[in-house]
Amino acid sequence: MLLIIMKYMPTLNPERKIGGHIDFAHALEYAKKYTTQSSGGAGGGRVATTLIAFKLASRTGNLVFGFGPGSLTKSIVRGGWRVDRRLLPLYESYGKTGLVFFLIEYGLLGVLAIIVVCWIFARRCWHWYNIEKDSYWKAFSMGSLVFTVYETFIFLCYNTTTFLGDVLTPVYFYAMAVMYLRVKEITKANEMINTANYAYR
Repeated sequence: MLLIIMKYMPTLNPERKIGGHIDFAHALEYAKKYTTQSSGGAGGGRVATTLIAFKLASRTGNLVFGFGPGSLTKSIVRGGWRVDRRLLPLYESYGKTGLVFFLIEYGLLGVLAIIVVCWIFARRCWHWYNIEKDSYWKAFSMGSLVFTVYETFIFLCYNTTTFLGDVLTPVYFYAMAVMYLRVKEITKANEMINTANYAYR
């Protein structure tokens, strides 16, 4: 699959055309430039933007608690977008991940809180997978675990849609609610079986 992508994606082959030859060195160099480039103090790639966010937060003493909600978000209450001049390099940067967004608005504590929530959900999904007997729900539990890993990866490395989007966020939390209710149902059923077995003895 990777070889096909490198061959038919113009930016990943030296000829810069569909059907170019495969060159791993060229593809890696392109990926490196794509994620780390910056110009005029603004990040042009996700790695560069993340580094700028950490530097801004550290330099201004906002690393732990962030700049506050609304720092990178438009506010209806305030009548538009009030720009914090300290964050100008970020406003102009490309590739703001969920990590960058939460770091700037809520600090490392906000980022840690999201990661802990994802970790709890992942552990609960794995627990569900191990206690589930029904094949349909077993597949659903594994899918929920994969969904959690996907959400966490996108949050840390790609964009903000995982926790700030209009579609993916409600679907994800709906899946986690289903997981919670199903585990509760299984636990209750197991307790009833154990009670019945104990009474039978």
